[in-house]
Amino acid sequence: MKVDKIEMHLKNLWSPKFSEKTGKTTFKRSKQYIVPNISWDEEAGGALNNDEWAYCVPYCFRDALDLRFDTLYKDKKPYKSWTQGHRINFKEGDLLASSKGFPALQVKSSTAMDWDGENNKMFEGVVNYEVFENVKFGHIGDVKTVSQMEFLNILVCGQM
Repeated sequence: MKVDKIEMHLKNLWSPKFSEKTGKTTFKRSKQYIVPNISWDEEAGGALNNDEWAYCVPYCFRDALDLRFDTLYKDKKPYKSWTQGHRINFKEGDLLASSKGFPALQVKSSTAMDWDGENNKMFEGVVNYEVFENVKFGHIGDVKTVSQMEFLNILVCGQM
């Protein structure tokens, strides 16, 4: 999925439903993912099959991408399926290397995406990350600040 389609797909999931009964706001999940495919192999382990992305975002980042293996129901019969949620949440310490020659990135601090009920819109969160052009002992990389969505765009296309 291209960057513009990823953003559009996630924004389509930003339609909250408020339950008068429970007093909670919920969001729909999709069976279409922002990664091409999610797979599992006994020898190789899990994969998000996103090799075309500028950065290596492996299977262990499925929580950051809001990918879950959920129990769903069809004709009252349960089955398991991967679903895509609306919330991107890269966290402090996440280190992402590029397979396309871009500098390594490490999240220094972050705030998750979340629904702002007062303003009735999505707060896109914040990611403070360090860029490591040349990794040297004692060297501090350039620190930059973007939203969670902007950080995801960097990981997909490599443009900062």
